[in-house]
Amino acid sequence: MLKGTAEKGNTMNQFIERLTMSEEAYTASVRRYDDFVVRFQTCAKQTAEALIDLVTIVSEAQQELSPREFARFCRETKLPEGSKFRKWKKIGGKVARFRAVIERLPCNWTTLYMLAQLTDEAFDRVQQDPRFGPAMTAEDLKEIDSSRKVREFKPMVKLAVDLDTLTEDECEALKDALKDLRDRFKINFKMLRGKSAADRAAIAEAEARWKQTMAELEAEPVGAV
Repeated sequence: MLKGTAEKGNTMNQFIERLTMSEEAYTASVRRYDDFVVRFQTCAKQTAEALIDLVTIVSEAQQELSPREFARFCRETKLPEGSKFRKWKKIGGKVARFRAVIERLPCNWTTLYMLAQLTDEAFDRVQQDPRFGPAMTAEDLKEIDSSRKVREFKPMVKLAVDLDTLTEDECEALKDALKDLRDRFKINFKMLRGKSAADRAAIAEAEARWKQTMAELEAEPVGAV
């Protein structure tokens, strides 16, 4: 049913109810309906505020505590580690954006993370869509945000990364960054083989590490938090 037709149908139903009910019964019905709406909206807003408050607290703790204190804070609060923690930080970096629309903000981490990745222009476009609200899903966002669609123009860029120069934490950060690029721009990554016989052992080791990183990326659902 078209939206306009549905709205007309609802208006007609309300009119019929008004004619068939006593003044007292109709008033009670309206109040009951309004109460459900207010309760839902209040709960949704409180949930969104709680999510944003959580990432704000984590951001402030990381800035103000020493590294050792922050590590203890993460253990005691059982914060997520690795890529999930970095996604919390990404959301925390867009707190001002989210607080401006807190009453309509989606109430789940996955959608918030995807919204945090949008440009200001794309976010403005998304929040004008009628689907933008507490129950908005990641799939809704993908349909709305045309900037996430694959472009027809597909230039090829070759990049080389020497994993041996990176620490374990830097390798994890690289994996998360590559996953973000893959999810947002539909980029494909391939291992480039060297031709020097003297470097075969090093290349084989690097290739094994690269394949493991790519396997971990593929194992994670697109947009997962």
